[in-house]
Amino acid sequence: MRIPIPDTEAAEIKVLESEEYHIKPTSQVIEGKDGITYRNYIMLRGSSTYNTKEMARLISGLIDECRQMEIPESEIATPNEKEELRQKWGLEL
Repeated sequence: MRIPIPDTEAAEIKVLESEEYHIKPTSQVIEGKDGITYRNYIMLRGSSTYNTKEMARLISGLIDECRQMEIPESEIATPNEKEELRQKWGLEL
């Protein structure tokens, strides 16, 4: 999702301090009808708001990326960590 936010230091500080979502500024800046310059940001939900299925998909994707990068299994997660992931998120690693 992209959202326009006034292109001011105060607005940037306010949105960067939010814990409910994460944003990343883009290079796209537009002039609003109100005369204020707005910068577009990409907005992402924080993982603390994910449900079990979403969190499992995130963790599974991260583990797949580690494997594609040929990171040894022992460095991805210990047996205890794998068991915890299985119990908490339903992941079979």
